[in-house]
Amino acid sequence: MLVVLNILQKKLMWIMLHCQDPMNVKLKLPELLGNSIEDHFYQLGEKMSSKYKNLILNLIKGIPKIPDEWKCQVGWTRYHNGTFEKVDFPSEDAIVFDVEVCCQSGAAPTIATAVSTEAWYGWVSDDLVAGENKLNRHSYSIDNLIPLESSKKTKAFNLSSFVRKEKIAVGHNVSFDRSKVKEQYWIEQSGMRFLDTLSMHVCVSGVTSYQKALLKAGVGDEEWSKAKRVIEINRMLSYWRNSRERVENQFVCWVKKNDIPPRLNIEDDFGAIIPQVVVCGTLTRRAVEPTWMTASNVFHERVGSELRAFVQAPPGFVLVGADVDSQELWIASLLGDAYAVGLHGATPLGWMTLNGQKSDETDMHSVTAKAVGISRNNAKILNYARIYGAGEKFAQRLLKQFNEDITSGQAIEKAEKMMQLTKGKRIFKLKEEVMPYIEERVYSAEDAQEFCKLNGKEIEDLFEKSLWFGGTESSMFNSLEMIASKPSPETPFLNCKLSRALSPQLDHNDKHLPTRINWVVQSGAVDFLHLMLVSMRWFLGPLPRFCLSFHDEVRYLVPAEFKYEAALALHVTNLLTRAFCVSRVGMVDLPLSVAFFSSVEIDTVLRKDSKNDNKTPSNPFGLMKGYGIPLGESLDIYQSIEKANGKIGLINTQ
Repeated sequence: MLVVLNILQKKLMWIMLHCQDPMNVKLKLPELLGNSIEDHFYQLGEKMSSKYKNLILNLIKGIPKIPDEWKCQVGWTRYHNGTFEKVDFPSEDAIVFDVEVCCQSGAAPTIATAVSTEAWYGWVSDDLVAGENKLNRHSYSIDNLIPLESSKKTKAFNLSSFVRKEKIAVGHNVSFDRSKVKEQYWIEQSGMRFLDTLSMHVCVSGVTSYQKALLKAGVGDEEWSKAKRVIEINRMLSYWRNSRERVENQFVCWVKKNDIPPRLNIEDDFGAIIPQVVVCGTLTRRAVEPTWMTASNVFHERVGSELRAFVQAPPGFVLVGADVDSQELWIASLLGDAYAVGLHGATPLGWMTLNGQKSDETDMHSVTAKAVGISRNNAKILNYARIYGAGEKFAQRLLKQFNEDITSGQAIEKAEKMMQLTKGKRIFKLKEEVMPYIEERVYSAEDAQEFCKLNGKEIEDLFEKSLWFGGTESSMFNSLEMIASKPSPETPFLNCKLSRALSPQLDHNDKHLPTRINWVVQSGAVDFLHLMLVSMRWFLGPLPRFCLSFHDEVRYLVPAEFKYEAALALHVTNLLTRAFCVSRVGMVDLPLSVAFFSSVEIDTVLRKDSKNDNKTPSNPFGLMKGYGIPLGESLDIYQSIEKANGKIGLINTQ
């Protein structure tokens, strides 16, 4: 049965979600802000961002004149009105910040500059002033980094109100600069946030060198003339061969015992890595990072694929996270359902997304595989390629790669059959004012072209914009094309605008329409992530730390004593985020099958599946036997409610 979302417009509520299973979900939700689920998220967003936004608006008013002379003295020097003084850190709450590293000497920061509305600042390392390199280039501590909020006497725990105060640093590719900042390696989070102008540029205007092709073929083995075993060994080694240099060059900062809260009872130093993420590195606003966000899931035959599992939570903490189940497929089907009827599961694609099962071959990928006569894995690749805008010719090429024995004619036939089954066929409807006396108003593509030829007109003169009809995904593609073809396309959930580089007004003949369709879905998924982050911050407060997201996967660093409350908070975050998305497209129902995560992972390491021991050729004994790392927990909504005793996150729900 369905969850009716208008109950979420009440302040305090119990929700009971019924399904065919004898178990029901009974849960008391916390008091929401505002009068609706949309009000709730908008108020949360305003509350969490307004002070930082005001700091930025004040910063852009102007900066002082740059100093004529800079002092080469250790640490920070402040330049103001022709004078200079040594300081512990910049005193203003908003700065523009840049760090430089002498790569030949190592990865530690060498110099840095900052500017506020009041003063300029320069920072110089000990080594530069001394004219020698005293550091081990593979071992750095917090003392080698740049302070932005603290002096040498400031403790890294029980943070003062000043350290927790909202502050912001602006930089270009600022995650690099952030990785050289002392306070960012503390377990307790300060109030400093970073704004990346590189990401802002990609959002607003264009593409950078970080932008990669979205769709790439897999590479066949036909060029190999060596024995099968050699090919297998090459495949086993390929991941580590491609990743080794990036992994070995990670900037690791060692946090000493005196910088660790005493309550954790940690005897040894521990190393920390800040992933150098470009938070908006693609046209679809997805984050990019070359090592951890591209790390392989574990495969038993792939050397080094256990890499992620060697990122461990410090003692006293766990990693709590989840995979958003079929996130982009759900978004695409939701838009199709909203376009067609306004009810979940109203289209064939919507029904398969909500109810289809791999076990009985009723899911989308199995249906395509069976109809076209290919494997389910190959059908999955084709399905996502199509949703992201790939056409029939691309499908033909993939089919030939999947099966070298298939002829070109067979590939064309299968691709055409798949497209008719899924996308359907384009139909053209005469404009209302065109020849109103003609009863037949809808034509196929071929008939529409012939009609225009007979009347000496172009197709856009006589017909409305074409629509897809007769396929399982026709409504979805009509919805995506409608959004992507607007003069200024926006994401369906948070109204984020398309980069000017792909503006439909500059795109003659819709050359980039497939890319814009891809943008609607993937950028909608970024909206989904942002909503989740806001909701989790509300549930958890500042104590747990957001660790990393892998597109549709999120991980939080949480004190172990709150792990079950955090797990339940993630489940409810999924409920509220999907409820917001559903409300934004004008619908009021949310099926139980997508209301909560299939599971939330609680683990001490960063592996995708907490029940996988990560045995590989390079880790033959697994994590448990080889390193004493136990398996984690996977909790569905029922288990999470029981373990957390119904308490959601760290806010009072009584």
